Amino acid sequence: MLFAFCGKNSFPQEKSQYNKCAVNAYKNRRIFVFLLLLAGSVYPTFSFADTASVSGGFPSATLWLSKTALTDGDSVEIFAPVYNASDGRVEGDVSFLVDTQPIGSVHFRLDQGETKIVSLSWSAKEGTHNISGKILNATNSDSSASVSLSGMQTEAIQVTVAAPPPPPVIVQFFNSAGSALGSVVSVSLPAIKEAARAVFAAAESVRMQTATALQNSLAKDTNVAAEKSSNSIALNTSEAGISGGAVLGQEISGRDAANLAAVVKAPPFSALRLLEHVAFFFFASAWAFYPLLLLIILAIFYFFAKRIGNPHPVRA
Repeated sequence: MLFAFCGKNSFPQEKSQYNKCAVNAYKNRRIFVFLLLLAGSVYPTFSFADTASVSGGFPSATLWLSKTALTDGDSVEIFAPVYNASDGRVEGDVSFLVDTQPIGSVHFRLDQGETKIVSLSWSAKEGTHNISGKILNATNSDSSASVSLSGMQTEAIQVTVAAPPPPPVIVQFFNSAGSALGSVVSVSLPAIKEAARAVFAAAESVRMQTATALQNSLAKDTNVAAEKSSNSIALNTSEAGISGGAVLGQEISGRDAANLAAVVKAPPFSALRLLEHVAFFFFASAWAFYPLLLLIILAIFYFFAKRIGNPHPVRA
């Protein structure tokens, strides 16, 4: 029993039964309250809950969309059913229109008693639009003769496309910064081009003049070296006493051998002449000169930036 009456008595045995009865009654009351609260929380869910309405079931019109909540830029499918209740096969084109403007067409072919659903993708644009469909070029597939179908056009349905959500604040900031940077670049670009053109012209003039001077210097040194080498060979040959009738393997004196070695040994390039050759290579080739010039300019900028960023502490 959930509720029980336990009377008080003065006998010890009856008092023990009374205490036991009171404890059981207290437990039963707690269980009853819990069940009552549980029933009160569950019952409204089944009795008074509203039935949620979702888009589905039978279409309310002969034209419908793949979704109803549209935002600008959404891709949505437009559906339309076509059927053939005639004795022959028919075919044609379903043209879909948005605000009386065609957006595309889908070809269909139906056998006797056949039904199909055709669809076309549409990119939604902000605003309110009227969407409809109509059949074009309906013909009998067997005879290719034009036929007039009982349903040639659907009723228009009206849809409202919401505006796109605003971009995040960070995107707006970067868009504004990009626009400002574009304006600055568009204003300063002509001046930058003119300055770059002047610098390039000056650098090219210096490069060509230096390459010409180095080429003339190298040619002059080559002529002088060739003349000295020719005179030295003639002089050493006469001193060595070597005649054209010398026999290969013939022994010669030590003095003659030293003179002969001096004749055949090539004179080494001086360090200055080697530097002239290297410099001429860089100044004569634009592909080698301008990258080297750029590296030198960057190195200079890096040096000054490092000096400015880390000045030497002033000693007391």
